[in-house]
Amino acid sequence: ALMGRPELLMLDEPSLGLAPKLVGEVMAALAQLHQEGLTILLVEQNAQAALEIADRGYVLEAGRLTLETVPFALRDMLATMRMGYLTLAQARGLGFGIDVEDAVPAWVIGDPVRTRQILSNFLSNALKFTEQGSVSVRVRRQDERRLRIEVSDDGPGVPDGLAAHIFTPFFTTKKQGGGIGLAMVRHLVHENGGTVRHARRPGGGACFVLTF
Repeated sequence: ALMGRPELLMLDEPSLGLAPKLVGEVMAALAQLHQEGLTILLVEQNAQAALEIADRGYVLEAGRLTLETVPFALRDMLATMRMGYLTLAQARGLGFGIDVEDAVPAWVIGDPVRTRQILSNFLSNALKFTEQGSVSVRVRRQDERRLRIEVSDDGPGVPDGLAAHIFTPFFTTKKQGGGIGLAMVRHLVHENGGTVRHARRPGGGACFVLTF
């Protein structure tokens, strides 16, 4: 319960009755525990997303997912996600923002659960691998029927030798953890009638572009 408020445990020196050096060591240890707690939270979020692939009657039949096609409030969903991921970003000393252009409608047609899972996968990875700078989401209208979403970060980016393989099933590296995986993300996007690709950023970092 205190993971998001480590300062509640960081009492001042007089109240602790400890030497300044020891107080510093205690505060450093608490900060480390807080950081590890955030990492665990990100892993748990991805694990939950993976489990949801099979629940609520969404099953694989003949290699295909059965998805919903319903109206949902995209702007409201993005606002809710912004609040959650802003807290995680600030705890890591990162900037975070979601920019939605005025032309984007409040309501869209699609699968709200899968759309949220897709964005959560990209955002969790971006926060996990970005040590300084920021993570951003930009949503705009590509044409009369399609939206374009860009998820960018200031992390190390995708190495040239791996860029062609990141959407391959079971692809992983030593630093990458669990989650629904980019192969499943691509499958979900395609089943929703969309596209997803990795785009190079001139200043470095990673950028994933989705259209649906």
